[in-house]
Amino acid sequence: MDIKDVIDQIILKESIPVDKIAGIGIGISAQVDSDSGIIYKCEGIKLTKVHLKDEISKYFPYPISIINDVNASLLAEKWFVHDPHDIKYENFMYLLIGSTLQNMGLGLYLNNQLYEGSNHHAGEMYYYLTDKRLKSSLPPEEELLDFTIDKVKDFLNDDYEPVKKLLAIYTDIISEKMIHSIELLNPQKLIIGGNVINAEEEFLNPLIDAIKSKTDEFFEDFLQIEISKSELDELATPMGATTLIMAKYFK
Repeated sequence: MDIKDVIDQIILKESIPVDKIAGIGIGISAQVDSDSGIIYKCEGIKLTKVHLKDEISKYFPYPISIINDVNASLLAEKWFVHDPHDIKYENFMYLLIGSTLQNMGLGLYLNNQLYEGSNHHAGEMYYYLTDKRLKSSLPPEEELLDFTIDKVKDFLNDDYEPVKKLLAIYTDIISEKMIHSIELLNPQKLIIGGNVINAEEEFLNPLIDAIKSKTDEFFEDFLQIEISKSELDELATPMGATTLIMAKYFK
């Protein structure tokens, strides 16, 4: 099934009148140039330098936006959850932790606009998880790339001690990296979302507590930041992908 068939099926399934379509927005876990709509690298489905926007434009006469999934989720928070005029959301970060421990990224909204960097690569975090402590704590026959949040919960339900150690190490690494990002960018708020929300008690709350603790330790009263979980579920990415289309109509 190609991308045209997928979009056609969605239009048919949702009974969307063609004359009511304002545009097509796609959020994808990949290195994406949101201006040109080129996917430069997508680990999940092994794509490199795919001109997705151009391909879709062959079949559909609408405005098209292609955006990284983390940035899409960030924009969904900005547009659909919070007051877009709230000063807290002029400078904030969105940490997305996906289905596996390795699948994460950081979205940056600075000076009231999405920041993607000079080559749309800002916020990539995959290289943070090469720490040998993590690999040494994995259960036998498990790989970090495939170690999902659901597996974490299963092991914790079985009271598997090595996974408790792994999560403690992981939480320490990520909270430390977040402190560096907070110190560098000085945001007003950090939102954490993704599949990690499904492990709130086991994983998300300890991570938020660790970041807050380190923030208090390093910055005391000098730097204040609000940290919370996302209020959106798996719809955050598709909702956020539409905002680039919507922005054209609300300028």
